[in-house]
Amino acid sequence: MVKFILVLILLMAFALKAKELNPYYSSLMGESDFDIYQGRIEPALFQDPYLGNDKFIDEIVEKTYPYQSIEYSLFPLEDFFKKEFTAGALCPNEQLSEHLAFIHYAYRLINLSYLAEALMHYAEVSQKIESLKNCHIDLEELLKSCRPQNSQMKNFIKKASFQARQIKDEQWVKVSEFRDPNQISKESYQKNYLYGKRILALCQEKECHQSFQDNMNQVCSLDKELFLSICSEQDHFWGMSWVSYPYHLLSESHITENFSDSKTGQGCMRRFSEIFKDKENKNSQLSHLYPLVQEHVKEKFGERFIQGRLFLAGSLKKYDEQGLKDIFFSNTEKKEESKPKVENKVAQQVPEIKKTVMPQKKKAELKVPAEALPPPKKVVKRKSAFEESVENLEKLDLEKAQVDMIRFKYDFVFTQKLIESLKTPLQKFMKQNSIREMKKFDQLGTVKGPVPLLFVKYMIDTNNHQGLYNLILVLGNKFYVKNNLEGKENLVRQVELSNNSETNYKWQITVVK
Repeated sequence: MVKFILVLILLMAFALKAKELNPYYSSLMGESDFDIYQGRIEPALFQDPYLGNDKFIDEIVEKTYPYQSIEYSLFPLEDFFKKEFTAGALCPNEQLSEHLAFIHYAYRLINLSYLAEALMHYAEVSQKIESLKNCHIDLEELLKSCRPQNSQMKNFIKKASFQARQIKDEQWVKVSEFRDPNQISKESYQKNYLYGKRILALCQEKECHQSFQDNMNQVCSLDKELFLSICSEQDHFWGMSWVSYPYHLLSESHITENFSDSKTGQGCMRRFSEIFKDKENKNSQLSHLYPLVQEHVKEKFGERFIQGRLFLAGSLKKYDEQGLKDIFFSNTEKKEESKPKVENKVAQQVPEIKKTVMPQKKKAELKVPAEALPPPKKVVKRKSAFEESVENLEKLDLEKAQVDMIRFKYDFVFTQKLIESLKTPLQKFMKQNSIREMKKFDQLGTVKGPVPLLFVKYMIDTNNHQGLYNLILVLGNKFYVKNNLEGKENLVRQVELSNNSETNYKWQITVVK
């Protein structure tokens, strides 16, 4: 009996210790905001482990007191269905604990992506008015001022910096709007421009300035400071409980694929927002910004960049873990070669100390004729089929050079697991509407916006004929590609993609001049 009690005590201690080490339970610790205690007897608190909210003991006693004489065991059953069962169906504690840090990062990511769209728009406005000194924002330089703490945010800043160099915002604001900025009235603010509606939102919350420039400089300064605090992880935002836009944008994105299924991902993000709502500072700045930026990106890009253009740079965690970090992004920055430091030191004259060394007997060496030794083999790196075709085109001065498609197939092999994981996110890029939008906004298929060769190879290897025909239908059978298959992003070449009787109805890539 004594042994049984000891074992039971050890098991309970172990369970409590495991609960303490669980990151989900440990995240519930710390300071939380709650209403002022106005009870009569007991100011003690009870923290719900499933919903994350705090209740005074008096409230629980008041609720259950009339029924305690009837049957108290009904209340745990009621709590089970209202709290534990409902919360567990949305997202079990184990799943939430596993993805806790990633969900927090995801909410920060959507905030940064939407703020970036606003800041790029302000920068476009500032090109028309020189007095908007706070709005002369270079997104790439701004990202360099971020001080990220964890690896996920550091990886995003690195990719977003590359993406910022590729984004060249179109002229969105009419020049005529800025001929006399001091005469701009509130009626002109209400036009379909993000900057004007942002100023109106600011005026509703704070005292406005008389001049347009002062209002605009204040908007730019506030949004820029908020961007830097979030990317440096110095903000006090968690699940953005006071505004619904972030949750819906995340739940409709491919970021839910990082969970076991999309419904579990949506449930975990909803639970996260509910649990941490008392820990975060509600910010009216973002409340005003989200609907304005969403309207802005919808009008510019449709549904293509509904999460913002920087969102893709930080939402590919699943593919980063599978070795596809550079399938859409690449770091073209050249690392400076470290040169050995030459130190000018005056050589000190040290008297030589002569040592008497006893002569050793030389061992008889076995001499082998030089002819008997085989020459050392040179390790030659095999060129890819595409690179070899490019060299043949230049060396032999040809008009066309066909790529050996059999060799090309084995230059990079997609595993079955990799094919399945890429199937859903790449599917939308193979549709005609998406290709047309990329051609219009990103100049896809030209020297400025070449098609990734790895993307073409993926469609050929998976027999995605419809996607390849869509590519030809929109871009034509001749377009430019970049050789990201071997990390040679600067190698941009024009190719011809064909599938006809001459190619025996098989896909053939031909490098052309």
